[in-house]
Amino acid sequence: MMNPNQMQNSQPLFNENTKQLIQQIKNCGNPQQMIENIVQQNPQLGIINLLNQCGGNGKKAFYMYAKQKGINPDDIINMLS
Repeated sequence: MMNPNQMQNSQPLFNENTKQLIQQIKNCGNPQQMIENIVQQNPQLGIINLLNQCGGNGKKAFYMYAKQKGINPDDIINMLS
């Protein structure tokens, strides 16, 4: 459990940039398209989104990502074995 001093120094859950982004998504006409554009600009967010789509299952996300890129995921696994 955090003491009061630690709680004061911890980062807020949502900073101002995050709040602005959430507001932009709410106000745009097509939130899904906006999210897709953001993901294209930042591949790390795409991976997080893919993991969320796969229920946090890393193996399933890896297979899905490889197939989206036209790669046989088993070939990659075999190369690493």
